[in-house]
Amino acid sequence: MSATFTATTSLELSTPPTRVWAALTDPAMIRQYMFGAELTGDWRQGGTVTYRGEWDGTPFEDKGDILEIDPPRLLKVNYYSAMSGQPDTPENRQLITYALVPSGTGTRLTVSQSNNPTQQASTAAEGNWAMTLDALKGLLSP
Repeated sequence: MSATFTATTSLELSTPPTRVWAALTDPAMIRQYMFGAELTGDWRQGGTVTYRGEWDGTPFEDKGDILEIDPPRLLKVNYYSAMSGQPDTPENRQLITYALVPSGTGTRLTVSQSNNPTQQASTAAEGNWAMTLDALKGLLSP
């Protein structure tokens, strides 16, 4: 078995966990901070999610299976991105974990993406998540 790498990004939001959860699961909100991506999802354990959009001029359709869901605390999805250039097999899926923890009057959101094949891929994922979460923070800021 080869080594894999995990990307982790966190931020503090001055928004309650229920509102952050809505931003993670509501298609209209996701479109506003996730670069126009369209989401369809079956928000239950065993359900599926699909993100469709365009990244740097290239259309994409990413998908995943919901492994664990505990609103508004935790969401775990095994995630496949066709942009990876790899076939959609279990070993090429990444585990995306969204953890929401109440923090004062807001929420600490931590997103981790494990099973990155290289440190370079992990570093790129951290940068992408930081950009995405910054856009999310802008959307949720009063």
